[in-house]
Order: sequence, then C-alpha cells, then structure tokens
Amino acid sequence: MASSKYIPSHLRNENIENNDEKKLKWQRPNYSQESKMDLSWRRPNSSIEKVSLTNPSKKTDSERKKPHEKLGKPINIRPVSLKTIEELRKRHPEQILVELFNPSLGLDNYLNEEKMGEALIKSLVSTFLKTFECVAMEHYSTNLTNKLLDSKFFNNILYESIGKENQGIFGYDIELFKQTLKLITEFLYLNPYAINQLSSMRDRLELLIKFRINNQELNNLLDKFLKKEQDCKDKIRKRKNKTFANIESNLMEPDNDFTDMTIVPKLSDILVGDQEVFLRKNITNGSYKSVHHYLDVQFRLLREDFMKPLREGVGEFRKIVHGSNHRKTGATLSKEIVQKIKKIDYLNTYFDVFMSASVASDQGIVFEMQLNQEKFKSINWETSKRLIFGSLVCFSSDHFLNECLIGVISERDDKNFKQHGRFNVKFDYDAINLDKNCIPELNRPYVMLETSAFFESYKHVLRALQSFQREGEENFPFKENLVFCQNREIPMPNYLKNACIDFSPLVDDSKKIEYGPKDNEPRYEFSSTSSFAERCFLSNSASWPTAEQMRLDKSQYEAVRLALTNKLALIQGPPGTGKTYLGVKLIQLLLHNKHSWWNRGGEKHKPILMICYTNHALDQFLEYCIRECNLTKGIVRVGGRSNSSKLEPYFLKNIKFQERGKNRNTIHYGLFAQSRSVAKIKSTMNTIYSNLNAIYSGQALLPFNVLKNILTNKEFTQLFGHSESNFNNSLDENYSLIDWLGLLNASENNLLAGLFSNMNISAFEEEEIKPEEFKETQEFDETDNQNDERMLEDDFELNEALDKNPQENNERPIYNNEILYVDKIYNIIIEDKKRKSISKNETNWFVIQDRKKVDSDFLELQQMLERIFSRLLTERFDESKLKNIENIWDLSRRERFGLYLSWINEYYSIKKLEIQNLSNEYNQAVNVLQELRLQEDRVIMEEAYIIAMTTTGSSRYHSVLKDIGPRIVIVEEAAEVFEAHIVSSLSKHCEHLILIGDHVQLRPNPAVYSLATQYKLDVSLFERLINNDTKRVMLNNQHRMRPEISTLMKHFYGDTIKNDKSVFTYPNIRGLTKNIYFIGHSEMEKRLSDNTTKINYFEAQYLAKLCSYLVKQDYDQSKITVLTMYLGQMMEIRKLLRSTGLNGVKVSTVDNYQGEENDIILLSLVRSNPDGKIGFLSIKNRVCVALSRARHGFYTIGNLNFISQSEKGNLWSDLIKTLKENNNYGHSLTVTCGSHPQNDVEISKAEHFDQRPDGGCLLPCGYRLKCGHVCTKKCHSNYDQDHLKFECMKNCDKPMERCGHLCKQVCSSEHKCNKCGVMMGKSVPECGHIIKLRCDQEPLRTRCTHSCEKYLECGHKCTKMCRDIDCGRCMTKIEVVSPCKHSSTIQVFCSDPQWTYKTKCSKPCREILACGHRCTGTCGQCYGGLIHVNCSQNCDRMLFCGHKCSVPCSKQCQPCQKECKNKCKHSECPRKCSDPCAPCLEECTNKCKHSKCSKTCDELCDRKPCDEPCDKLLKCGHPCIGLCGESCIDLCRICHKNKVNEIFFGTEDEPNAKFIRLKDCGHILEISGLDEWIYSRFSDENNNNQNNKDNTIQLPECPKCKSQIRISSRYSNIIKQQLNSIEQIKLKYYGDEKENKKLTENIIQEIDRFRDRKNSFDFKFLKLILDKLELEHNTLSFNSLAALQNTLSIFLSLKKLEISVNSFSRNERDHIQYEIGKILDLLIVDDQIAMFRVGQKLNDLSLEIERISKLKEFYRFCNQSKIYQSENSFRIAILLDQLEKILVNKIIKFEDCYKNQVDENLKELGCLLRTEITKEEKMAIVKAIGLSVGHWYKCPNGHIYCIGECGGAMERTICPECKADIGGQNHRMVSGNQLATEMDGATEPAWPTAFQN
Repeated sequence: MASSKYIPSHLRNENIENNDEKKLKWQRPNYSQESKMDLSWRRPNSSIEKVSLTNPSKKTDSERKKPHEKLGKPINIRPVSLKTIEELRKRHPEQILVELFNPSLGLDNYLNEEKMGEALIKSLVSTFLKTFECVAMEHYSTNLTNKLLDSKFFNNILYESIGKENQGIFGYDIELFKQTLKLITEFLYLNPYAINQLSSMRDRLELLIKFRINNQELNNLLDKFLKKEQDCKDKIRKRKNKTFANIESNLMEPDNDFTDMTIVPKLSDILVGDQEVFLRKNITNGSYKSVHHYLDVQFRLLREDFMKPLREGVGEFRKIVHGSNHRKTGATLSKEIVQKIKKIDYLNTYFDVFMSASVASDQGIVFEMQLNQEKFKSINWETSKRLIFGSLVCFSSDHFLNECLIGVISERDDKNFKQHGRFNVKFDYDAINLDKNCIPELNRPYVMLETSAFFESYKHVLRALQSFQREGEENFPFKENLVFCQNREIPMPNYLKNACIDFSPLVDDSKKIEYGPKDNEPRYEFSSTSSFAERCFLSNSASWPTAEQMRLDKSQYEAVRLALTNKLALIQGPPGTGKTYLGVKLIQLLLHNKHSWWNRGGEKHKPILMICYTNHALDQFLEYCIRECNLTKGIVRVGGRSNSSKLEPYFLKNIKFQERGKNRNTIHYGLFAQSRSVAKIKSTMNTIYSNLNAIYSGQALLPFNVLKNILTNKEFTQLFGHSESNFNNSLDENYSLIDWLGLLNASENNLLAGLFSNMNISAFEEEEIKPEEFKETQEFDETDNQNDERMLEDDFELNEALDKNPQENNERPIYNNEILYVDKIYNIIIEDKKRKSISKNETNWFVIQDRKKVDSDFLELQQMLERIFSRLLTERFDESKLKNIENIWDLSRRERFGLYLSWINEYYSIKKLEIQNLSNEYNQAVNVLQELRLQEDRVIMEEAYIIAMTTTGSSRYHSVLKDIGPRIVIVEEAAEVFEAHIVSSLSKHCEHLILIGDHVQLRPNPAVYSLATQYKLDVSLFERLINNDTKRVMLNNQHRMRPEISTLMKHFYGDTIKNDKSVFTYPNIRGLTKNIYFIGHSEMEKRLSDNTTKINYFEAQYLAKLCSYLVKQDYDQSKITVLTMYLGQMMEIRKLLRSTGLNGVKVSTVDNYQGEENDIILLSLVRSNPDGKIGFLSIKNRVCVALSRARHGFYTIGNLNFISQSEKGNLWSDLIKTLKENNNYGHSLTVTCGSHPQNDVEISKAEHFDQRPDGGCLLPCGYRLKCGHVCTKKCHSNYDQDHLKFECMKNCDKPMERCGHLCKQVCSSEHKCNKCGVMMGKSVPECGHIIKLRCDQEPLRTRCTHSCEKYLECGHKCTKMCRDIDCGRCMTKIEVVSPCKHSSTIQVFCSDPQWTYKTKCSKPCREILACGHRCTGTCGQCYGGLIHVNCSQNCDRMLFCGHKCSVPCSKQCQPCQKECKNKCKHSECPRKCSDPCAPCLEECTNKCKHSKCSKTCDELCDRKPCDEPCDKLLKCGHPCIGLCGESCIDLCRICHKNKVNEIFFGTEDEPNAKFIRLKDCGHILEISGLDEWIYSRFSDENNNNQNNKDNTIQLPECPKCKSQIRISSRYSNIIKQQLNSIEQIKLKYYGDEKENKKLTENIIQEIDRFRDRKNSFDFKFLKLILDKLELEHNTLSFNSLAALQNTLSIFLSLKKLEISVNSFSRNERDHIQYEIGKILDLLIVDDQIAMFRVGQKLNDLSLEIERISKLKEFYRFCNQSKIYQSENSFRIAILLDQLEKILVNKIIKFEDCYKNQVDENLKELGCLLRTEITKEEKMAIVKAIGLSVGHWYKCPNGHIYCIGECGGAMERTICPECKADIGGQNHRMVSGNQLATEMDGATEPAWPTAFQN
C-alpha cells in the first residue's frame, strides 16, 4: 500500500496540517467534523463557488466580492433522502465516489445527521461499501474513509444501530453486520492507523458475534478483520533488519512484509551491504508455499534488479572517494579518482550537474537539471542509451557521504537536451511531500549516478504485486497453476463450458462483410459450405472442422484446440512457425463468438486484454488483427508512441478526444473540475517562479506592493516619500524605486554597465554554447526506440481547462520595458495635470505615444541589468551596515543595489514557504487528476472488444484493469517478459490466459546478471510453466527459412522443426554462389571511450560493401536487413550505408528484431578480442533469434575461430561443424557473374568488392541501347539486363532546327534540342558592341563586356563597363597642386572635392610641435598641418616626484606608479608615488641638547638648526667634525686630513669647518657651503610660506650627485615645505571627492541634454564615456575628468555644427560634414575615448573647430548673397572671395592673424547683407512685440523669429528667408532651431520642454 493520500482540492477539508504525522507512512490527515469541503466544480445548472486552497482563515476572492459580483448563485444542496442514496447505489463504484463529493449531494449532511432511519442506514453502508470495489481511485477512497471515521454517522448512528435488536431471525440485522465488517476491513486496508478509531466498533461487533449471534459467515468475516488488524499493528511496530545469506535463504522467512517495503529507494536502502538484502530464488521447478510466498519472491527479486546497480555503484563510489588518500581539498576530485569512478560497473557518472529550474509540469513538480557543457559534448548521444525516459538517477553534493537524492528522468526534450544538456527529473515518487531533504538546490554542483533500469516500469509492477495482498489469496488469479503448479489437468475456461463455437471465420474464405447502419459493426455472411462449422461443441472435438478445413497445419490445429479447452494455454512458436498468424486466428475466432465472453448474461463488458513486450510487436499484431478481422472499431490501443499510422483511429487519446464531445458523465465533471484546480495551482506557481526568475536575473524589479511589506518604516518613508508628484497610484510608487536605483533614462546614460567590473565573475558567467550538430534521420532509431518503448501517452491535457480570465497579480514585478516608459509618461502626466484634472483610472503608465523609441532601448537595458544581477549574486554585502545607513539616498549606486538585493532575498524567504506548500498541493492534485484520467480511460476501454497495450502499460493500468476485469488475456512474446509483468496484468476476473512465445529465443533480460544466474530471474512465466510440465503445443512447421538456413535450428530445437513445402521454392541469391555463408576473419573489435558498446570496423565495412553489391544485383533495399548484437556497431553500419545512399536498408540490433524477418539477412558478430570475451554471443537465446530471421539468404561475418574457442558450451563449435559439412564456412565469399561465370572472385576484404563496380565482372557490357549508343558500364549481368533503367550519358549530337549546330545535351535526359552552347559574336542593339555569347543567348546590354565610351561633364571618358549603364562619379586620376605649404603635385580622382586634397600630400610634415619634438607624420596625415598626428617620442618629462614620465609624448602625463620614496625616522610611505601620502603623526625627533622640536613629524619644526659643533669624540680620540644634533662623521680632521680637506665648496680646509653627512646618498659636505647651496635655491628659512625663488617645486638635491635630500634634520623644514607643495599638486591633480563628483555629474548632464542618438557613432562615443565613468569611477582623477569633459565638449560642438547645416546645399553640407567627420574620427582611438587635457592635439582641434564654424558662417553668407540684392554686391563678392581663399582653397592654421581677418570680413558681410542689428534695435523690437522672455528663436541658419501665446511651438512651417524648417508641434521645436538668447537674454524657452525629444 502507498502512503496516506492527498485529498483533491474539491474534496479536501481545510484543517489537515500535521507535520509529525506526515512522516508516518500510513498516517492519515486529521479531519475535523466542522471542516468544510472545497469543491470547485459543478454539474450543469449549478454554480461555482471558489474556496481558498491554502489558508482557510483568509478570505477568498468570492468572499471579498459583493453579492451581485459573484460568478453564480449559491449551490442548492439536496435534502437527506433515501431515494437519492438508492439511486446513487445503482451506479458504478467510480461514479458513486465522485458523486459523493458533489456539493449538491450534501454528504456532510448525511454524515452529521442526529437521527436516521434503519433503511437509510443500511443503504448508506451498502453504498459506501460499493465504492471500495473501485481500486483505481485510492485518493477518493482514502478521503471517504477519513470522513466516515470522523463522522457522527459512523461513530454514533451506525454504532447504535449495530447494537439494536429487531425482528430478524436472530434479533439482529445480519446483513448490516456483514456489510459493516467488510466496510471496516476496507478501512484498515486504506489506513492501518485507523485501528484506534475502529476499536469501539470492533469491540461491539466482536462481543455480539461471539456471544449473541451464531453465524459462521460472520465469524469468518470477523476473523479476517482481526487478522488484518493484527497485521496493521505489526506494520506500525518498528523492527530491526537482520543480515541474510542471500543465496541459501530459500528456506528462511523474511523479517519484514514485502507490502511494507518502499519502492523508491532511500539512502538507508542504498547504504546497506548485499548480505543485508533478503532474497530467495525464483522456483523454476516446483511450487511455492503460498501466494504470499510467491509474490514476496517476485517482488524482492524485481526490486533488487533496479536497486542493486544503484547500491553497488554508490558503495563503490563512496569507497573510492572517501577511502582514498588522493582526494584534493574541497569538493574537487583528483583525475586518478575520477578515472576510477568512471570504471564502476552498472553506472554512468556525471560531475558538475546543476539544478537550473523547477517547473510545474503536467507530471507534477519536476526539476530541470543541466549537465556540464564540456563533458556533455564528449558523449556520443546518438548511440548512447543514457538519460532516457524512466532511468533512475541519484544526486549528491557531498559525494554520497550523507546525501543521496533519488529521482527518475521524466522528460528529455531532444532539442533542449542536444543544445544545452538539459533534462527533467521527478523526485520522491512515493512520498509526495517536497522538502529540502529530497530535492536539489539551485546553483549547487551535484554528482549524478544513473542506472539503465527502467524504473517507471518497475514501479508500477511492484505496486501491482503489493496490491494483490489486499484482495486475499483466495482471489489471486490462477493460483493453482502459477503458485502451486497443479498443471497436469487444466480445466476449460468457465465462460466456454458447454459453449457452442462458430468456426466459420476459420473455414470460409468467401465470406461477405457488411456494416450495421447504427453501430458500424462488421457483420459476416458466410457461404453455405461453412454451415457445418456454425455450431460446434467444444467438449466434442469430433464436431470440430478439420485442420485442412481451417487451413491450419497439424501443430497449429492442436494449438487452437489447446487454447479453447484450457484456461491456461501455452503455445510455443519457434522461428517461422506462424505463432503470430495463429494468435490472429484465435482473436478472429473469439471476436466472432464474443457473445460468450464480452456481454455475457447481462454482465458489464469484459474485453480481451492483448499484451506484448514492445510497441513494435504490438503494432504488428494489431495491424494483422484489424486486417484479418475487418475491424473498424472495438480496439483501443493504449499508451506508447506508436509509429503506425494505420492504428491512429484506435489510439486511446484519439478516441478520448472524440468521446469528450458526446455524452458527459460524472467522471467528466470531476475531471473538468480537477483540471481547473491543477491549472490554477500551476498558473500560480509559474507566476511565482516567473516573477522570482525575472527579479533575480535583473529582468524586472520588485513592485511597490511587495516592498511595502519588506521595508522598514524608515526605508519606506525615505524611498516613497521622495516622489514630487501627488498622484496616489502605482506610477508614483514604482517611479521612486526606479529613480532610487538610477535606472531612469538607463539606455541613455547606462551608468550601471560596469558597476561591478572589479569583481571576478568568470566562474558564474555562462558561455554561449553553439548547438552541437546531430544527424537527424527519418529512419527508426534504436536509441529513440529505447526511449519510446518507455513512454506512455500524455495523460494530462490541461490546456482545455485553463482559466482564460487573467488573475489579479498584486505582486507583478516592474519589467524592463516598463522602466523605460516611466520617465516620459510621468512628465506627460505632470503637464496634463496643469491643464486639467485627471482621475486615478485615467493614469496608465504602460502606454505612451513614442513607444517605438522606448522599445528600441529595451534590449540594452535588459542586458545591462542581467549583467549587474549576475554579479550582485556573487558579491557579499554588509547588510547590517546598509540597513543602518541614515538616509538610503546617500548610498552609492553599488550599495543601493546591494541593499535592494537584501530586499529580494527577504522576499524570496517569504515566498519559499508558499512555494513549498504549493508544490505539495500541486503534486497531490496532479495525482488525483491522474486517477480521474484513468477512470475516463476505463470507460472507453470497457466498451472495446480488445484492449491492446505493452507490459509497461498493463502494469501502469493495473488498478483500472482490475476494475474492468478482462475475462481473456493473450500475451504475445510471453517468453521474453518477466513473470511479474504478466502477473501484474491479471485480475481475479481473468478466466482465460493464453501465453504465446518461445523460451528458446529471447528470455527476460535482468539488469543485474547475477540475478539471472543465481536467482533465475531470467526465467519467464512461460518457461517456468513448461518446466513444471504444463501442457503446451509447439508449432513445428516453419514457413520462413530456406532449408539450408533452417538446418541451423536443429542446434536449438533438435529435429522437431519441419520445413513447409513453400520454402523449397525460394530462388537463389543472385551474384553469390551460396545462399548461406559464414565469413571468418581475425580483425579486432574496438570499444567506444564513452560507452560499453563494441564496434568492429572491419565487419562494418565488409557488410556495407556487401549491401551495395546486393543492391547492384537488382535487390530492393527494403529486402535487405543488417543485424548485430551491439548498438555501436549498428550505428557505424548505418553511417556507412547512408554515406553510399543506401538509406532503405534496415539496420537493427538482434533484440529489436525478434518476430521480424526479411529476404536477406546480414549478421555482424563483432566480438574479437584478446580477453576471450564473447558477450551476447554466449547467450543461446539471442543466437537463435539472430540465425532465424532470413528467408532466402543469410550471410554472417565474425571471428568464428575466436568465438568457438572462447565459448563455455559447444553451441558455436557445433554450428561451425554443421556449416563446414555443408561447405558454408570460409574466410572469403565467392561472388559470381551471371554472364561470365569464369570470372568468379573470392572476397575476403571490403575493398575486394571494388572488383565488381557494377555488380558483374570487369568486362565491358557492350549492350547496344535504343538510342544507338553502347552501354558504358562494366558487366552488370544480374541488374537491368534489358537496360530499362540505364541512362545514356553521351551527347545527343542531333542537329538543331534553329541553328543547325549539334545538340550537346545528355542523350538520356528529357530535352528539346534548343539549347546551343556554341560561342559566337553578336551585336548588342542598345550599344552596338559585338560580344561573344552562346548561340541560344540574346545579346542584351547587361551582358556587354566592353568599356563605356561616354564622356562625362568634366570631359573625361567614363571608366566603367558598358553594362553598368549609370556612369556615376568620374574615377579618372588627375594631377593637381596640393593646397598645403609644399605645393607638391598630387594625384586625385577628378570627382574628388577640393577640400579633400589636404590629405593627399605624402611629404613629411616635420613641423616642431608644442612638446618640442618634430612631427613624424606626413603632410596629408596632419591635414596639411591643421591637426598633427600624435607625437611618437617618449615624454621623458620630469614629474614633480622626481621620476621621469614613461608614457608617449602625445598622451597626458599619467600619475607616477613607482613606489613612493617619502620616509621619515618613524616609517616609510607604502603607497605609490602619485598617491597622496598620509602624514606622520608621531612626535618629531629633531632635537639636540640645546633645543627640541615640539611639533609632530609632519609639521614644520619650531626648532632652529643648531650650528654648535658636535662634542663627541671619535674612536681615534679626536673631536667629531660634525654638528650638534646630527649624526657623527666617521672621518677625522687629523687622521683623514686628505679626505676631509678635499676641496668642493672651498671652505673645507678651514680649521673650524664643520661637516654633515647626507643620509640619502652618504656624501659628507662642509656645512657653510651646503647651507649657501641649499638656501640659495629655496626661500629663506624664516619665510616658511613662500616657495623657492624660481617657483619650481622640487626637493633639495645633493650638490655632488644630484640625489634628492629627503631625510635631514637641518633642512627638514625645506623638505617639508616642498613635500607639502607636492601633496597640494597631487590633490589638485586628483581633485577632492565632491569636486570630482560634481564634474562627473556635469558630464552626465551634458550627455542627457544630447538627445539625438540615431547615429551609431554617437551612441558608441557616449557609451564609451559612460562606461569609462562607471568602470573607473573610483580611480578617475580631476585631470582625467577634465580631459574627458574636453573631449565631450569637442563632440557636442561638432554635433551642434552638424545640425545647423541641414538646410545648406548638398555640396556645402558635404564639405562641412567632411571637416566634422575628420575630427570625430580622432575622438575614438582603438575603441577608447581620446582624452585631451592640454597640448598640441587639443590646440589643433580647438582651432579647427573654430575654423569650421567660420566656414559655416561663410556658406550662410554665400546663400544670403544670392537671395538679397544689394548695392554693395561688388564689395560682398570681394569679401566672400577672400574668405573662400582662407577657409576653402588654402590650408591655413586658424591662428590669430587669420582669425581676426575672417572675423572682420564676416562682420562686414553681416552689415552689408543686413543680418546684424544693433543691441538698441533688438531691445526696441522686443519691446514693440511685447512678449515675455523666452519667446524668441532662430532657424538653423540664424534667422530670428518669435512664437506667441505660451511660447510652445504648435505649427511647423519654413523660414521665409532660407526655407529651413522652423516652429514645431506639440510644444516641441524641430531639430536645428535654437533659442535666440541674443534678443532678450533668455537662458530657457518659455515652454520648459520645448527642446526635449
């Protein structure tokens, strides 16, 4: 029995939570009597009342609504009524169960009645008892049990009624006693923990039955109950496991009941040793002691089959990892350990597996797992059977020390898996509750172990075996045959006793078929010749038709007799004997006589259950049945991914779809309600998952409704009190968060892109993985077959039940696209509010007019936030510090995101419990839905004649099949199926079991080999029954193999197999001398690195060539099949065949080809190795299948000597002996030519087939074709001898009518002789040129190959081809004089504008730059000296710290990166040279006996230098020559006279000269000379606040070596003064934090004001600046920021110029844009922003920008001079000519002399053209118009106009003077217009947003 079951949402009471009881397997929920049912479904004409699913105290949506807003009226509950219950009792059990929980019935009213009549009591008990007949709805039954146990009806009314005497025979109601005993017994089966609740009822019943009522039946029922009660007590009692000796344990009894054992393994199951597992052998000869003994053995062996690989694998893994000395630190394993782990048998091991997502799927909560990408790609998934549906996997993050999570592969989507290595796993199959102990965690690496066992099949079979115990041993099907082996005399099926059978379908072939007009059922009309067979008594075999009349051979006839006269029939069908044919004949006979078993005696329908091991075999069997029986209905094909299109009308899912549109019953209503419930929970969970994923990945932000419950009061007030608007809606609420995070206009300022650039996140960033290319094929794949065999059809079709009404989601996050809308719509609302009042409902911040513009920035914002959040998750923040901040608006952006992340984590912790509860509820709801789905399936299956399913499907539908009770079960391939699989398909209603199979062929295949060899698990029920002398019939007349092939079967069946006469007429194989042949070789096999499969390349190549050869013998590809034992060999052969175009040849493994056959079979044996291992070839059953698939020809290749020597038996030795006797064995295959038999060739290698290129020998064919040509092939005598398929590839050579040339097309192609390829000259009509073309081509100009002969306006000839048509620009090169200082001759294109000439001069520039170096660029590179190239010399300037600058001269001097040399007697500065030094705060050590400094070390000393001589004596006894307070000199004036008197300053030889040693360099210098040297270069010691005299900042130097003096008591004040000055320079260079922040904000504001970003260069430029600000925001100095601002100013100036020339002529505009473009190109160098602080480049650019602005003015005046007529036209022309020479024609650096001249000329032009007015005139005009400040504007060309009223543009027009666009719309000015500040001094327009786009 399973654990306590979930109560569906529409059945469930609310108060059921009990965490302690959940841990107990059998514990039921605690239901209170006052609890209310939650029923969310209704029948027609009833209402839907929504009830909370999770929190009973919380008001539901419907409760919050007003009465008139509810979805429907209150549910009308019918009154308590005996008639209602009696009507209900007549229905099917499953319908009663669902109807009982229909709220309109009012079950609670019945259960809580105070009084009740006896009739109603008995009716209720009878009704309740009937529901337990349905075993497939356990959740419903459990819920009903719990309700009854807690009800007044059971505890009061029924209890009292039992004790009442009445007028019955014994004074008591015996029938009520019986039903009550049966009822409480069922209670115990469903809930053993109900013992205590049943004690009172039990005591009363026991007392009355034993002492007052004498009734044997009641005593038996009571004994059964008491026995069950004792069993339940034993189950609850804990017991200790014992150690068992497995193999010898047949006589021992298990210590625990198999019905108590868990099916899903636990950690305790995996960690036990093999000796602790109790197992007993499968008794293949003899009987079992009891049904319980039988089921126990089968259960434990089958459970061990999937458990042992996992247990041994985990154990070996633990032993290697935890018992090894080679393990590295942490969780990383050494390569040596990993290699050992990979060699573990049974298991596949995967490292670094992550849980990427949890999904509310149709199968319940599943977890998406992802493999390591690198290791994932190393596995050949095309040939691998890994990770397919149903495989058992276990996970551990501690290498299985204390953690082991068990799961099953629930889905593997091919596309997702092949691209990303993702697959779904479902955990905890039995215990539905999800907790941290049984599911994986996000972002944690796991080790995953996988077994190949199909756990899904094991699970259902094991549960079915456990369920038999509930029905009792007396109801176990065929127990006398299966358990006690009483098989000598097997009786006839009950339903056929005394039956008459109509054998007409097997006798009459001339039958006619008609279909009924109503039921569309086939009706047969037989001829009179079959009348004798219409009524045949089964008990009288003499009345039966003969075998000849039934068209059966003798053995087939006996098999039919056995099948009809024995309730357990075994039919053995060796290869080719027609067992499938016989099975179909039996089906045909039974269907024709269905009145005997289907609807017999008014019983409910009991269809035939047809079972096969594989989907493929089942489909073949069904297709055959449908064809022979002419069925159009009555078959239900259950489960599987069938590949048969013929069976589609019979698929259960298709029938279900059709039936749903017809009559609906109680099951449908319950199904609909539960589907809605599941869909609702799923929608809720997916919404939560989606929100969390979006928030954590940066795709969305937490909304206000969430934050208000998380933030502290202070945080809440500061964050949401920031908004300046007064709207009380979500706009203000969410606006504040977006603003606080700095995301407004994020796509424009993008400040967050590099927020966490200093973090190492390489370990967390996922690389983009290109999908690996897999070869997709249309052919059926064996690997896919493995997966498909395991899959059943989808049982969860939830889409139809989804609630289409969107649910209100108050926690909906703010998505990125909405962030971009907020700023703009916010401003719109503010403006609208000024004009009119708007209501709350009118404010919609998701819709704005310029949505396209916002959407274009969405992708950038999304990528930016995803990058930020991926890095945030890897960094740790001090949350306490962030929480204690005084004002959250003072946090940096990085800290704000850190605080925001803490809010997210708090939100997640809140939602985590909700997710867990919903997960539990969802899993349980899905299980209930599955029960209802199964009941829907049951209704359909009951109406069928045949239910067809695989063994896996039958075990899954076990409970449903028990309810249906098929009377007849037919098992095809019975010898290949585990015994437990067949038994789990039976029920107590089964009267007839027919097993068809052959145990000599394939047997069951356990996953654990030792279970087959030691425990006989590989012995099928079919074989076991034969071993126990069960009567069987073996078909012995084979109709498949030619005699030479069937001879091999004697090694398996002896001489019992006979050849049908039809096999003697088979034709010989063309092109070969033998119809059967075994080719021997000695080539070795290979093993794939990632798999256990084997490959023999020699055999694969040989068989591929042999296939090709056979196809050339005119064999259709579909008539050839290649078989092998190994999947890897199969894939290799398939690859080789496809490479040669042989896609139609079937390639399969032997296991998947049982039951199939073909004309020609090629077999690859593969095995050949030095280890003497032959693997599958040692299994006799498999060999039998492999050798018996061919009809006409059979060819095998293998190392037969090796195989025969390595086998343990004599099978292969005997086979080879037989082959040699018949001359069918050798090391080469003889191929023959049908036309030239003398040219036979021996083929021992694949390449030898090249001697038969066309299928025959190497002689030419020589056949004359119909066209008259001769066949060009080699001999192909066995293929297309009449050349009907041959295509002549020679030229046609017929003369063409059009031109007379010979046709050169392929002779055999269908063609008209009109394509002439002869080349000839033709004249082009359009241009007259003669060109060479094919004869059949038209001479078009587009084909002309001549040069264009046109002359352009400039007089040059066009250089293009004639076919180009458009001549375009003149590309003729001309020589001109360069306008630069060199006046050299340069080459340009004729069409090149004059202003581009400045870049053409190639002579060196060689000008002296501002840095003093000579320019190394060419004249053209320097634009004629206007903008020089960067200086390539090293800077070598001396920095203020004393080091040389190491950057190139062209770059700004960077801060010195060397170590700082500043030091004092206390310490040294640890920083870099350029970093500000921290002041030393220790006490100053400058002192002597005469005075002492009272300051700190960093302050100027208040002690004057002491000039007194040192009074100390040297070692020599002479006085020291040093100064007081300074360190002593080790030179003596007397002892070292020469050294001391060495002249440097000239005062050294004076007798009283005093000396000082400089500590920095060690030189000893005379003090008076050094004082003069030092003080002459620096200010007087008394003037402490002045710098040195030449205003340079440098430390004093040693006069001898020029080393800096840093440590000296005497000169400490000078040193400190200079160091203080240096520190001031450092601070000025870096700037203080506020100053830098302000400058940064200025830069950002300037970018914000620049709105036009349509140009990709503009976007890139601004993005680079913003990136630099973010990436280096902590390191950018004031100097760098100022340089960055200079660069930005240059850019903005150029863009302003660019906009202002839009109305110019094309030539003028091109000129100015060219000049602008050359500067813009210099602003980005190597994808980095060029920074200009000072220097040559900045000066050049500034002058050039000024020149371009004057050039623009020049062109403006040129345009105005054309418009205005003036008497000064001559003067205007002179001025314009002078300006043109300076600004256009010549290359002149725009220095002061030229600048002044240009300014004067422009000013004079302004006066002459009347474009300049005086200040007084402007004031007069403004006063006369009478407008306030900000109403005056100017067009792009400077013409001034005004806008009245509000000052905002509402109309767009053109300038009357220059025709440029002016004005605008919607208060927005058109691009290029500017505010005319010069008119009224306005700095802002009257309409504030006039210039905002």
